[in-house]
Amino acid sequence: APVPKDAADVAFEWSSADDAVATVSESGLVTAVKAGNTTVKVASGKIEKSVSVTVTADPNVVEIDQVVSYAGIGRAYFEITVSNAAIEKVRIYWNNRQGSQDVPIGGQPSGVYTATVEGLAGGSYEFTLVPVNSAGEESTSAKTTTATVYSAASLAETSSARSVAKVYYYGAANISIYWAPAEATEVKTVVIYTNQQGTQTEREVLPAENLAEINDIQDYGQGFQLKTHILPEAAARDTFITAPTIYDAYVDDPSRHGKLWDDCESTYEWICWGGEIALDESDPREGAACVMNPRAGDGGVLFFQKVFQSFDAEVSLEDGYLAFSLYMDDVAKFGESPNGAFEITSSGHEDDEELQWSIPQLGLASGWNEVELKLSEAGGVPLIDLQRVNFLRFIGDLSSPAVIKIDNIRFYEK
Repeated sequence: APVPKDAADVAFEWSSADDAVATVSESGLVTAVKAGNTTVKVASGKIEKSVSVTVTADPNVVEIDQVVSYAGIGRAYFEITVSNAAIEKVRIYWNNRQGSQDVPIGGQPSGVYTATVEGLAGGSYEFTLVPVNSAGEESTSAKTTTATVYSAASLAETSSARSVAKVYYYGAANISIYWAPAEATEVKTVVIYTNQQGTQTEREVLPAENLAEINDIQDYGQGFQLKTHILPEAAARDTFITAPTIYDAYVDDPSRHGKLWDDCESTYEWICWGGEIALDESDPREGAACVMNPRAGDGGVLFFQKVFQSFDAEVSLEDGYLAFSLYMDDVAKFGESPNGAFEITSSGHEDDEELQWSIPQLGLASGWNEVELKLSEAGGVPLIDLQRVNFLRFIGDLSSPAVIKIDNIRFYEK
């Protein structure tokens, strides 16, 4: 029944069967949400009335599915998900629409599109992304997102290379860098130094590493440089590289000096195949000379050995190391699949009471190498008596004669 126009205390209740399609206010105003069908009902007491409502899509209103933004240095990054074929491009606004950039979409399949806005000053930004149709008309639907843009200058003021706890030196070309814990935003640290060949070399250190060993530094006095790559924040797309820090505060590591087995300043008891054993006083690693074979492997086989008096290495098999300096003019002479080994025994000869390491285990490069071999990682017959070590041999196949030098053979624990 109709309600008299002068009726008092009349209340109406409005409702929509599907608020995802259309909503209705307390005063009866219907607002479209998306294309579809719903029923709007009004009730007052026992009286109610329903009406069907159909919402159709406005062809000029298109939407972006999703936007994700990422921080950068002087820029911001975007991943824009689009599935509506009517979108020709996406326009990105910032600074209250004072700046804008278009991202072409038209003619491409649905998917995720990436964009970068460059040349931004440091600060926090709100970006508005608006779809544009083929007629150049902007949709009334837009997505907003925020991102922090970092300034390289401000990062330089607040960032520094990863901290070093201590650096030990030992031997002629070895340093051990002990690191302080890395910050959560660190990606890696690069150690820059000059190697034994005079070439600037880089060694990458990951945040999880707390020790870096360098075995071919040319000169302690020159020190080394550190540069750390950091993320301004966890989800940033750019990394910042800190200004180089020069480090030259070394501490001697007496534990690495160990017990000297042979200083290699005499050719006594050294023998070889091919060429002849000689002393090289022009290029020793330690002291006044080193033992050299200038034509090792003449005939295709490297054979370089010495028989010693029984020697107490004063190390254990579990914790001990054998270390020495080894020179080879060209490691390519071993071929792609090196065949051979470095051996020590307590039997006075090969293949008995023996520890051996394959040539690949030595990690050789052309030139001088600082070799450190862990006793527990050796092959062979592990019945060696480390209180009476008395034999050493370096044997392998060579494609042509090579220059081999050895110096400063020692044992230690660490």
